[in-house]
Amino acid sequence: MALYYTQWRTLLRALGSLENYRRSYGARLEPELVVPFLLLDPHSPRSLRYGLEAVKDQLERIAGGREPTAAMRLIGRLHADLCYQDQRVAATGADAAFLERVVETMGHAHDALTAQYFVT
Repeated sequence: MALYYTQWRTLLRALGSLENYRRSYGARLEPELVVPFLLLDPHSPRSLRYGLEAVKDQLERIAGGREPTAAMRLIGRLHADLCYQDQRVAATGADAAFLERVVETMGHAHDALTAQYFVT
């Protein structure tokens, strides 16, 4: 059992989120709390949702009110999905399809940004 908690603590520490997690949940290290915290917490600077919101905001700033780009649409849609994702589903780990979609969408957004800003 000690190894189990050590792994969750190590993951949180590696992501720089252990202190933020403890402020929110105390010393309890349970997957039902850790996974949604890392993916969906809007106030934790290391959560996926927080990071996507920052990327979305910066892309909107760069666009300056022009028509949304492919990358803006992809990031915006993924951010909205995370905003409305059920924390209970994320906590069970049963929604592997959702995580696969996150990874796939991030890859497509990367490709769109590369094509838009880094074409030689």
